[in-house]
Amino acid sequence: MNEREDWEDDSEAEGNGEPLTVDREESVGGPALAEMQGQLLRMRADFENYRRRNATASADARREEKASVLKALLPVYDNFVRALDSAETHEEVVPYMQGLEMIREHFERFFSEQGALAICPAIGEEFDPNMHEAAGVVPAISDEDAGMVAHLVQIGFAMDDLLLRPAQVLVYSEGN
Repeated sequence: MNEREDWEDDSEAEGNGEPLTVDREESVGGPALAEMQGQLLRMRADFENYRRRNATASADARREEKASVLKALLPVYDNFVRALDSAETHEEVVPYMQGLEMIREHFERFFSEQGALAICPAIGEEFDPNMHEAAGVVPAISDEDAGMVAHLVQIGFAMDDLLLRPAQVLVYSEGN
């Protein structure tokens, strides 16, 4: 595009018969141009910030929804595991055990694929109130056992930095 454009008008410039011309740099130049460029940069930055906030909010919403679904499935998984554990003692269910174990593995694979990790503290591991919930206490065998996990009552689950459910444990008590 030319720096100068001719604009014809019915009137003549200063009456000398020449067409009226407008210099683009003069009409939008200097401080006005700098101000518009600054506004454009601020608008671009505002839009980029909006996009980032929106992407973060969307990711957080998806993560919360995933956590909600996983929390809803945990009681179903717990009941299935309890049924599977009790079925091992019944002779009539033994032929079905392989299929039931496959379903259990499928549950666990699904949880893993969704980023949910099982929290299974070992007996003798130190009780962590951030990851464990004390379901009860049992007398400590020795002073070193006090405050340690005595028994796992229910597996806990975490997803990323979000605790879906703490592991329920029995804890060795201090003193007798």
